[in-house]
Amino acid sequence: EGIITYAGLISGGKAVKIKYPRINKEFMHLHLDKILVKKGQKVNKNTAIGTTGMTGIATGNRYLFNAYGR
Repeated sequence: EGIITYAGLISGGKAVKIKYPRINKEFMHLHLDKILVKKGQKVNKNTAIGTTGMTGIATGNRYLFNAYGR
């Protein structure tokens, strides 16, 4: 289970950041067309967080996934 720590616009377009306290990691999903979650919301593997898009600097539909933590 994760917690949405950010849902909004950044330089990479529309983005969602999810923190997973159990494994001490945070993941960011970028270039979304629509954001379907809100900050503070709890999510699991079946939760739709957004739809693929081309927001930010992109020339076509794409999906970027970054991982943070140790």
